[in-house]
This record gives sequence, C-alpha cells and structure tokens, in this order.
Amino acid sequence: ACDASLKRLQREVIDVYGLQLWDYPLEKAGDVLNTLDDLVAQGKIRSYIWLTDDLPRIRFMVEHGKHLA
Repeated sequence: ACDASLKRLQREVIDVYGLQLWDYPLEKAGDVLNTLDDLVAQGKIRSYIWLTDDLPRIRFMVEHGKHLA
C-alpha cells in the first residue's frame, strides 16, 4: 500500500503515514509498528501516527512507536 501511495503521489518519501484503524487489536499492533519502522528504515516514510481517541492505543503508540509524528 505504501509503494502504491508513493507512486500515486509521485513522491520518493511520505512525510507522515497515518493509520485510521480505530478498533485494530492491540495484540497485533506490534506487527504494524514493526512494518512502519521498516518503511522508515527503507526511506519510504519519515514518521507515522495512529489517529485514535482510545487511551490504551495512544499509550501503546507512545510506549512502542519509534518514529511518531
């Protein structure tokens, strides 16, 4: 999905990659963060955010996110 976005945007890097998975299970969120961190390491994105108002998900991102916007 990231590669497709880069192609559509005609960009080499996305400044902020946002997730809007409101009810995504926290037990699977670590895999998503690992993928996002890999995208940062590959130079495809600079940072990421999880758009949520759920306090446990916010805490998870603060504790585990390495490249938060």
